Amino acid sequence: MKRKTVGRELRTQGRRGRVRVEEDKHGHQWVTCSGCKLDRLTPGIAPAKFVQRDHAKTCMR
Repeated sequence: MKRKTVGRELRTQGRRGRVRVEEDKHGHQWVTCSGCKLDRLTPGIAPAKFVQRDHAKTCMR
Protein backbone atom coordinates (compact mmCIF):
# COMPACT_ATOMS: atom_id res chain seq x y z
CA MET A 1 0.00 0.00 0.00
CA LYS A 2 1.25 3.47 -0.84
CA ARG A 3 2.38 5.71 2.03
CA LYS A 4 3.38 9.36 2.21
CA THR A 5 5.76 11.09 4.62
CA VAL A 6 4.13 13.13 7.39
CA GLY A 7 6.05 15.91 9.17
CA ARG A 8 9.82 16.23 9.02
CA GLU A 9 12.36 13.44 9.05
CA LEU A 10 15.05 13.17 11.74
CA ARG A 11 18.65 12.05 11.31
CA THR A 12 19.82 9.15 13.45
CA GLN A 13 22.53 9.47 16.08
CA GLY A 14 25.07 7.79 13.79
CA ARG A 15 24.11 10.34 11.09
CA ARG A 16 23.75 7.70 8.37
CA GLY A 17 20.03 6.99 8.52
CA ARG A 18 16.86 9.06 8.47
CA VAL A 19 13.78 8.31 10.57
CA ARG A 20 10.43 9.34 9.12
CA VAL A 21 6.74 8.96 9.92
CA GLU A 22 4.67 7.66 6.99
CA GLU A 23 0.88 7.50 6.65
CA ASP A 24 -1.39 5.55 4.31
CA LYS A 25 -4.82 6.54 2.98
CA HIS A 26 -6.55 4.93 5.99
CA GLY A 27 -4.63 7.08 8.48
CA HIS A 28 -2.39 4.28 9.80
CA GLN A 29 1.11 5.49 10.62
CA TRP A 30 4.49 3.78 10.42
CA VAL A 31 7.89 4.83 11.71
CA THR A 32 10.59 3.87 9.20
CA CYS A 33 14.38 4.11 9.44
CA SER A 34 16.64 3.96 6.39
CA GLY A 35 19.65 3.10 8.56
CA CYS A 36 18.45 -0.12 10.20
CA LYS A 37 15.40 -0.97 8.06
CA LEU A 38 12.93 -0.33 10.91
CA ASP A 39 9.32 -0.39 9.67
CA ARG A 40 6.93 -0.24 12.62
CA LEU A 41 3.19 0.45 12.79
CA THR A 42 2.23 2.94 15.52
CA PRO A 43 -1.27 3.91 16.69
CA GLY A 44 -1.99 7.65 16.35
CA ILE A 45 0.08 10.73 15.57
CA ALA A 46 1.54 11.47 19.02
CA PRO A 47 2.96 7.95 19.64
CA ALA A 48 4.49 7.97 16.14
CA LYS A 49 6.32 11.23 16.89
CA PHE A 50 7.61 9.86 20.22
CA VAL A 51 8.81 6.61 18.61
CA GLN A 52 10.47 8.61 15.82
CA ARG A 53 12.34 10.86 18.26
CA ASP A 54 13.35 7.96 20.52
CA HIS A 55 14.62 5.83 17.64
CA ALA A 56 16.62 8.72 16.15
CA LYS A 57 18.48 9.04 19.48
CA THR A 58 19.22 5.34 19.87
CA CYS A 59 19.88 4.09 16.31
CA MET A 60 23.65 3.96 15.71
CA ARG A 61 23.59 3.20 11.96
